[in-house]
Amino acid sequence: MRSCLLVTVTLGLLLSLGMILPAMALAQGPQVVTGKLTNGTSDGPVPAGVEVTLHAVQSSASVETKVAETDEEGEFEIEVPMLDDAVSYVVSLTYEGAIYGRPLDFSGLDEPVGITVYESTTDLSVLQVNSAALVLRPQIDSEGMLTGSEVVSLVNTSDRTFTPDLTGPAMGQMNFMRFSLPPGASNLRLESDLAGGDIIDVGPGFAVTAAVPPGDHLVGFSYTAPYDGDSLEFTRTAHMATSDFHLLLPQELARVQSDILMAGEDRVLLGDELFQAWRAGPLDEAEKVSMEFSGLPQPPWNERVADVVLEGSPPQLFLASLLGLALVGALLYSLLRAVPSSTLRSVTAPSVNTSSNPQAEDCLRQLAELDNALERGEVSPDHYNDRREALKTDLLQAWASRELA
Repeated sequence: MRSCLLVTVTLGLLLSLGMILPAMALAQGPQVVTGKLTNGTSDGPVPAGVEVTLHAVQSSASVETKVAETDEEGEFEIEVPMLDDAVSYVVSLTYEGAIYGRPLDFSGLDEPVGITVYESTTDLSVLQVNSAALVLRPQIDSEGMLTGSEVVSLVNTSDRTFTPDLTGPAMGQMNFMRFSLPPGASNLRLESDLAGGDIIDVGPGFAVTAAVPPGDHLVGFSYTAPYDGDSLEFTRTAHMATSDFHLLLPQELARVQSDILMAGEDRVLLGDELFQAWRAGPLDEAEKVSMEFSGLPQPPWNERVADVVLEGSPPQLFLASLLGLALVGALLYSLLRAVPSSTLRSVTAPSVNTSSNPQAEDCLRQLAELDNALERGEVSPDHYNDRREALKTDLLQAWASRELA
């Protein structure tokens, strides 16, 4: 009898230990994350006194953070907010206006974390485009609309992180990464491997305010664009020096006129669709590629007739309303998914015209128009300089007011 009781007690203890030991092992896990910041810029100072944040993100989207400061050697030690193998951990910091970060695995919390930071530069010329590929094709579910998708492979050739700055002395250009869009483009969607930044509607395109560390990066964006009749004219500006620009059109719609694009002999197969390819390059900064597309699909004949009626005299419009010609419908926008979402991080709002600071955006738009006017020779250099300085002051005040709000 005692033997049976002893066996029962022993089994109970073993079971209890089996439940307690994993919890003890978890409790005895790393209580702090250690690491070091190094400066990748030649002769750059040791990044001392920099705040480093450890984020612990739960599946419920709740976040706990702990902050530490680097010492004179650039080293840091941060207490872990919570220990759980179901939690995602990220170390992040801001240095010289740029965001740097690194995800951590639960199993690797006890390993030292190394992060390289760089000094900053506002010189846009350090950015170059290795290649840019633009794919255009008619939108399947909306007549008179094109879908476009462009993937840009760019490189920061310096050992400094490019950070946008309007207070610099640059003339004839804005110190942002800028990209061109066709007239009337909407439904913009941007994806990138760059951290942070905003999208700003600027002139015939948009700008991205993200910082760009040294090395190679990808920027991809998609949009929809309208066209009248069966043709579309689009001038794409190379806002950064570009080694290769490629245009791809569906084989059955491969009709384009350009003074710079050269058609390739080979066809490109994307999925199950065959495309004709054109190429241009190298392109200097601010060089333009003019393209005129023709033979684009037109709406059905009954819609084209109705459009003529709607553009006629008031009696015709009245008759059209009596006949119940409801020709204004909702356009269905579907983005061309040429940018692999698994490799790119979305950093955008869903519309080109979205802005959280209308006053700042108006200043940026006026700056872009002023730059274009200077390029066309419509304003004198003296007027350009005076007006640009005034707009820069207004823009800085707009940004300051948003920070104080």
